[in-house]
Amino acid sequence: MSPDLARVDGPETAEALPVLLLEPRHAFHWHAPGYGQVEAQVQAMCRGGFSLWTSALMALVRVPGWTLSRTSPELLELHGPGGRWAHTTLTPDPQWVAAATSQHVVLVVYGPAIGVRSDDANSEYPDSSRKAELDEFREIGYVSAGIVAFDH
Repeated sequence: MSPDLARVDGPETAEALPVLLLEPRHAFHWHAPGYGQVEAQVQAMCRGGFSLWTSALMALVRVPGWTLSRTSPELLELHGPGGRWAHTTLTPDPQWVAAATSQHVVLVVYGPAIGVRSDDANSEYPDSSRKAELDEFREIGYVSAGIVAFDH
C-alpha cells in the first residue's frame, strides 16, 4: 500500500486529494462469460460502487458505504460491503494524514499490479516502471478507483 497526494489544479482546490494505492498480495483471475479474463477482486469492488479505471481519463466518484479508517498510527483499514476489504501496517506521511482528515475523503486505487511494490524489495523500482505497470493493468481492466470516506 502506498499513500500519496494527487494535485488537482484550480482556484477552488486548497490542498491535494490524498491517494491510497492498494495492491493485494495475490490476484484472482477469472473468466467472465461475455467479458473475458477479469480480476475478481477488482470486479467485486466495482460491484460495490468503485469505478473500473480503463482509460487515461475518468470521472472520480464518491463511493457510498466505503470508509478508510486509521485504527492506529500505523494501521489503515478499508471497509466496504461485508466488512474489511484490505488493511496494512503503514505510517502515512503527516501531510497525507492532514489532507485526509481535513477533507474527510481519500481516493483509493486498487489493483493487483499498480506500481506500489516490486518483486524484490532490494531492487530499484523507478517511477517510470511504476507508471508503466499501472498503465498496463489499467488498460486491461485490472484497476478500480473511488473516493471513500476517511475515518480518523
